[in-house]
Amino acid sequence: MSRQSETIRPDAIPKVIFAARDPGDVFAMIPETEPTWVFLLGGNAAEVLGASKLLAERGFEAFVHVDMLHGITNDTQGIALLASLGHPAGIITTHPSAAIAAKKAGLLTIERIFLLDSSSVESGLRNVARTQPDAVEVLPGVLPDQITRVADAIEVPLIAGGLITRMEQVNAALEAGALGVSTSSLHLISQAQGYGAT
Repeated sequence: MSRQSETIRPDAIPKVIFAARDPGDVFAMIPETEPTWVFLLGGNAAEVLGASKLLAERGFEAFVHVDMLHGITNDTQGIALLASLGHPAGIITTHPSAAIAAKKAGLLTIERIFLLDSSSVESGLRNVARTQPDAVEVLPGVLPDQITRVADAIEVPLIAGGLITRMEQVNAALEAGALGVSTSSLHLISQAQGYGAT
């Protein structure tokens, strides 16, 4: 999948995706991991741009959480700058305006929905209907009933994230309708390599 892909193919989503809370964490995982997806969940602009560019050069697909990026705004100009300097495959956001700006910049979009209560789920689903992201990520990813509810309500691939630290949680999320899960656990990433999660 190239940065200019029109959409996310369901069969392209890895079963387990590394969610790096610190951009420096990618330098530890790159030599040990076949090229796959990586979510960059925070850090300053220089670190995130450097990590994103390195991942792209090594064949990985980086998705930058633009709401947590320090030093670049998640508006049209900021996302255009991210696209041109960091070469990510796409962004992650909770903000419809950022998803729209990312599409204009030729980036894929993953919209996050928080499973806090019925109201937050309904609000998230309304945003998804309005912005038409390429995929949806729900958090926390340890609520199988809610994963199924959201998966049944959307027409794009669903990813589950948050609080996933064990392979049985991965399996439960996948059985509930997620096509992949994101985790910051390098141990789980290592386990997943033998699981066919490419």
